[in-house]
Amino acid sequence: MAALERTRLSRSGWPIVSSRPVADQSAGTSAGQTQSREKILLVSGAQAWTDTGVDVGPNSTIDITAEGQITVGANTRIGPDGSQSDKASTSTYPIQRAGLGAVIARIRFANGRDSNLLLVGSRNQVSTRSNESGRLFIGVNDDYFNDNGGTFRVTIRW
Repeated sequence: MAALERTRLSRSGWPIVSSRPVADQSAGTSAGQTQSREKILLVSGAQAWTDTGVDVGPNSTIDITAEGQITVGANTRIGPDGSQSDKASTSTYPIQRAGLGAVIARIRFANGRDSNLLLVGSRNQVSTRSNESGRLFIGVNDDYFNDNGGTFRVTIRW
């Protein structure tokens, strides 16, 4: 069994991590047959990217789920799939085809370059190829963060 890491923010904004064992419940495997890791963290709607602290290796598959709501602008509440009514081809959002406030992801590779951006929404997978490894970052699809608030609860399983 691997450790389940729970990340929450202290009053000063620094992450607090706690752990407990978790068995893999993936399709095609019985509980406890393989080891997996799970990390739960809060992703602020008021910052572009959150370093998850999760390093992924070559040929990895990472499941990401998100829940909760953030506020943008004049108290508009948005879930992890983003606001489709605020999707505009003229926007400078990181992923233009995704709605405002949607949960997104990227991997910063060991060479310092970033992967293509991926729309996570409420659930998606990130995969690496045989020559890819790096740090997973979770972000919010927006181009102005000063009027945002709230957090998404993001679960990462690898």
